[in-house]
Amino acid sequence: MQPDHGSKPAGTITEKLKLYGKVESVDRTTSHVTLRGPDKTVTLTVKDKVLVDKLKPGDGVIATYIRVITGKGKVTFQ
Repeated sequence: MQPDHGSKPAGTITEKLKLYGKVESVDRTTSHVTLRGPDKTVTLTVKDKVLVDKLKPGDGVIATYIRVITGKGKVTFQ
């Protein structure tokens, strides 16, 4: 089978991340929680509604989440 020379490579990168930070805001209707860590601020969707109801701005948290990067593009090797 010959590769399609007109297509570009595609793939997915998945990484598990841990953030030590504080809750900046909680949106209970969308289950979005914004967390501020030492280097970045992220907004995450929390699946556990009970947990979302317990969180409030100022709470210290350790959040583990998965970041998925998908796409097509150019791959170069050095």
